[in-house]
Amino acid sequence: MTAYLRLLRFLRPYTAQLVVALACMAFYAAMNFASLGMISPLMSVLFDPARNTATASANPAPAATVGLPWARAGADPRADRLPGWPEPLKGWASRTLVHARPLVALERICLLFLLVFFLKNLADYLQSFPIAAG
Repeated sequence: MTAYLRLLRFLRPYTAQLVVALACMAFYAAMNFASLGMISPLMSVLFDPARNTATASANPAPAATVGLPWARAGADPRADRLPGWPEPLKGWASRTLVHARPLVALERICLLFLLVFFLKNLADYLQSFPIAAG
């Protein structure tokens, strides 16, 4: 243990750079999680046939679910189109991404993908830069 503490003293001049690198690593991990979470709204916009039909607003449950247990109970399994998203973001994402017109929603999702991947790659670059520059 004393050898470990003795080695940690060599890091003292690089404390600020180490903290910046660790913060960038945490932000990179968060953006990695966000990029995976973007797949659900994208698939909902691309492959939900109820979005493209005029009868979807009149009949929210698709015909394929008529004999299924949740259809009898009145619960729609498609109601939660953003599984795993934090509650504060669900309302915003549902209004702006999932329940918008299909082309508008697709445009917004693609722009959000670009932003998330840009921030993710920027954090990846910055987490390796301060250590090498020191």
